[in-house]
Amino acid sequence: MAVIRSLHLLLALVIPALLGIITGTIWALVTRDRRRTTNAVACVVGWLGPRLAGLRIECADRHFLATQPAVVVFNHQSGLDPVILCALLQRDIVGVAKQPLARNPLLGPLLRLPGTIFLGGKEDRRARVLEQVQQVLDSGMSIVMAPEGTRVHAAQSGGVGRFRSGACEIAQRCGVPILPIVIHNSGERLVARGRQLFPGPVRITVLPPRHIAPGDDFEQATRQLEQDYVATLAQA
Repeated sequence: MAVIRSLHLLLALVIPALLGIITGTIWALVTRDRRRTTNAVACVVGWLGPRLAGLRIECADRHFLATQPAVVVFNHQSGLDPVILCALLQRDIVGVAKQPLARNPLLGPLLRLPGTIFLGGKEDRRARVLEQVQQVLDSGMSIVMAPEGTRVHAAQSGGVGRFRSGACEIAQRCGVPILPIVIHNSGERLVARGRQLFPGPVRITVLPPRHIAPGDDFEQATRQLEQDYVATLAQA
């Protein structure tokens, strides 16, 4: 059974990624439009991924997803989370990811096609990322990032890791809202760094968007955001 679950995971992740790369490449060559390419990749991955993985996404307060542009944040439990986010958001999104993913032979091309913003070294990270993010948000698209910075096992620390303040700082500087997406149990479908896929429902709660005024303390806003995630996960 473990072998079957591992093979299921491989197929559920590799096939959408390959089709996303093929679709995105075609759209990029034909349209030469980054936004349309981004939407094509997100639609393929978001439609096909959950179906192949056997995920049934149950989303509360889905209407908040219409908020755009925004800094969309999510708690990172599983390698399935990007697929889930594509299924939820579907279009006009650009991700923020760690630089090593750009060198991954499969994920690298898939992430570069829609213009993912990669976090490089500490020296150039802040100014470069803020400039790239501002360009994305000015175009009317949203950015998506995980404040924890890495996958966190759902059972530890109240279900979330320590939130970094980058998302709240970006939202404040760029004058857009934070849109929190709480993923309750993707870690039950695929544990952090796990290799076995367990099909079933994935529960999502979308919290109301929040603005961080220019004079507010974005560090304090980050701690409040983290506490809201812990409280929401505790209600499940």
